[in-house]
Amino acid sequence: MDFPEAHVGTAEYCSDGKLLAERKPMPIDDVISLGYSALHAWLGDLPWDCDIHSSQTFYESKANLKAFTQKRTYTVKQHVKEWHPFFGAWFDYCDGIAKQAVSSGGSVSYDALRKILKDHPLGERKDEAPGPRHKAPPGPSPASDSVSQGEEEPAPKRARMASPSV
Repeated sequence: MDFPEAHVGTAEYCSDGKLLAERKPMPIDDVISLGYSALHAWLGDLPWDCDIHSSQTFYESKANLKAFTQKRTYTVKQHVKEWHPFFGAWFDYCDGIAKQAVSSGGSVSYDALRKILKDHPLGERKDEAPGPRHKAPPGPSPASDSVSQGEEEPAPKRARMASPSV
């Protein structure tokens, strides 16, 4: 029995077909990843996490990846109308091509992608998009954090340029 190659890359940005090794990689996989990258730039973070550990067996990670892709698909369907219209058009196009990929190869039309970009320019964000935006950072809860108890937050440690003497 042939096993697919292990996934290499950041799962949060991979297409379902590539992530689950259901077929050979195709150009549409890159277009889907580009959409996830644009969503990350637009929202400030992706509204999903993929928690797969290298210690998992192939079958354990495959089951977890399947659950992750189902959760991600659900999240996109639930929130795409709250995000910029570009994302609805982009992911609808990708979904159609990915479904065709199984039967006919599903080639990507760069003219169609350019039309989506032209019809739905992202521009600058003027408002806060509703829906999931940021994940909670790891660490202590806000109640136990010294900053929330009124103490001043320490200055971030970073290299500073010396001021010229006058």
